[in-house]
Amino acid sequence: MRSFNHLATWVVSVSLVAGLASGVMTDTALAQNTVKIDSIVALVDDDVVLRSELDIAIKGIVDRIRQQGGDLPPQHLLESQVMERLIIRELQLQRAFQTGIRISDADIDQSLMMLAQQNNITLMQLRQVIEGDGEDFGEFRENMGEEMMTERLRQRVVNSMDPITETEIDILLASDRF
Repeated sequence: MRSFNHLATWVVSVSLVAGLASGVMTDTALAQNTVKIDSIVALVDDDVVLRSELDIAIKGIVDRIRQQGGDLPPQHLLESQVMERLIIRELQLQRAFQTGIRISDADIDQSLMMLAQQNNITLMQLRQVIEGDGEDFGEFRENMGEEMMTERLRQRVVNSMDPITETEIDILLASDRF
């Protein structure tokens, strides 16, 4: 899901440390060689949620709210809710992967074709619309595959549940919880 360029980061870090140690680097040179490093905002079992992922998700929601003319919630509330959603999604993806759920490129291609057909456009036009909205088509495909995985996981969970009996419904309706 995420790729880290550890070697490049290591080389820049070593260069910065070496320059600082030798006293050769000035403030200007240090500022020019500064590399912004992404930060981890949440640990989710075997994976992480990065600050850049959180920021991108928040930006997408803010853009949609503004397009619809709605009021933005307070930043801390928005960030908290988006973070929760990203964590839940990551847990679902991990669970789907652990249970053997896989989505092939052909599955994604078929879903993209169906999406294009539903909108009465070609696949190329769909790609142009997505990219015209400022979204990377590769990321869109990846997100679509992840959505398909989580949906298959939900279907598997629902299908494995025992049916609810009439007696259970009667008990629930008679209880104080309803």
